[in-house]
Amino acid sequence: MNYKTDINVLKDIVKKYIFSDPELQKVVIPALAVLIMGKFIQVKAAAQVKDLSELIKDKHLSFGFLCKFGFYMLVSISISEFSSAWLCKFGQRGYRNAAKDGYEYYLRLHPTDYSSIGKGTIQNNIKRRASAVKDTIDVLTLNFTPLIFTLIFSFWNIFHNMNLKSLLLICFAIFLYIYLTIKTTIWRNKIREDLIESTNKNQNILIDGLNNFEVIYTSATEKYEINRYNKYLKVTEKENTYLTRTMYFLNFVQGIIWESAIFILIFFNYFVMSKNDKNISEIGYILTMTGMLKSSLFNIGFMYGKYKSGIMNFRLTNKPSRSIKTLGKTKFGEFKKAISVYDLTMCYGDKIILESVNFNILKGEKIALIGSNGCGKSTLLKSLLKLNGANGYIFIDDHDVERIIDEDFRKLFTYIPQNPTLFDEDVKYNIKYNHQKVFDDAMYSLASKMGLHDDIVRLNAGYETLCGENGTLLSGGERQKIFFLRALLSEIPVLALDEATSALDKKSEDNIFSRISKMKDLTVIAIVHNLELLKYFDRILKVENRKVHEIPFNELKLN
Repeated sequence: MNYKTDINVLKDIVKKYIFSDPELQKVVIPALAVLIMGKFIQVKAAAQVKDLSELIKDKHLSFGFLCKFGFYMLVSISISEFSSAWLCKFGQRGYRNAAKDGYEYYLRLHPTDYSSIGKGTIQNNIKRRASAVKDTIDVLTLNFTPLIFTLIFSFWNIFHNMNLKSLLLICFAIFLYIYLTIKTTIWRNKIREDLIESTNKNQNILIDGLNNFEVIYTSATEKYEINRYNKYLKVTEKENTYLTRTMYFLNFVQGIIWESAIFILIFFNYFVMSKNDKNISEIGYILTMTGMLKSSLFNIGFMYGKYKSGIMNFRLTNKPSRSIKTLGKTKFGEFKKAISVYDLTMCYGDKIILESVNFNILKGEKIALIGSNGCGKSTLLKSLLKLNGANGYIFIDDHDVERIIDEDFRKLFTYIPQNPTLFDEDVKYNIKYNHQKVFDDAMYSLASKMGLHDDIVRLNAGYETLCGENGTLLSGGERQKIFFLRALLSEIPVLALDEATSALDKKSEDNIFSRISKMKDLTVIAIVHNLELLKYFDRILKVENRKVHEIPFNELKLN
């Protein structure tokens, strides 16, 4: 992927998350106009301090002028806050859209790419990308643009109300302030990069431990895992502390520069200039204008840091979403004939799991995959589903699966793993997942047909029973039954089962396979460990010594 400059990244963010949003398009120009007007009035109100001081000094202050001054202040505050309240929507909208895009980004990854990324990294990247967009838009709309117009109107006003030397001194102070702030912020960003890396590591270790709670509990390794996590937290603590201290250093540098500029301005205008040029109202004007500029510039380090952090995070998470395929893609209709596998080979590192595997499966056949633990049955099943990076050729009705568009390919298979996880919703939602428009009666009818309706009704709230996170409020067998109903409700032609009844009792297991075996148009490829279930299958394929060969039923009985 080509490296993008900060400006190009900024253009991408503005184009995609502001100008490509129909709702924001309508308010960009009005919001900018209100912002400009607000900054103009703010500077105008600050400039009135000079006239106010002179009128008070000469005792010529009128009620009308005081009301005019108050009006300027009121309008300035109102427009400033109103425009900020209006513009804050831009960043929030960008966060939402970027979070959605990030979620879509990972859901559309190829399974082999997805499995190579830790879930903690995925969660952090989605959040970081969304925050990057929000921070960049916020800096642009709430900080940078208002600052630019404040400086423009302030310089214009100072030029017309003060001597040139004072203006040049203010310009130099602002330049030095911005330059040192940016340099310090660049230094801080390098520290932040290390912090991000250690935070990712922490998150992955945390999630890894939580996912293995039962293993840790039964192994009594809580102390080891806590110490392991704490070791990485110490690194993060050190980097976070260092980063925070650099912020206080930056505040110190900014304060010294600005207070020195104010001191020199007052000294120059009061002690250096001739007595005729001394003007207490001008001193008040200096304090007011420099105070306003200081307020506008105070967060420039934070603003630049936020901007650079946003650009960096956006760039880091802006990666190709899929493994690149060179083959063209074609549409695929109805599965009619057979699945054919030729020279299928799968390796994990240097270890060969499957080598030159060949077999055919006819439509409607019920195929059992058997073999010892670790022989490659699950690998073979996942290869058929394109869930790993196996080499070889798989054809469906003489169509190379690599040429079939993903949307059509995924309509051919439904997969039930050995340890299914459910969404944190109720049973009905999980059964009808991806088929929410199906009438409940169709779901009840299927459950009755499969002999599972009574089992679900016996749950706490029947079909409205909450499943919990990953389905943990249900037993393994209950989760497997829900997965079977979801798979059959989809009416997808090929059912791939990876020991999908391992948590069921013998009666329920027999019940499900006996009913599936009678579905003539349904093709089933199932990993089976309970050999008593083989009576429900048409053919048996054994995975052994990296190869796959068919075993006749009579040979199986003899063995």
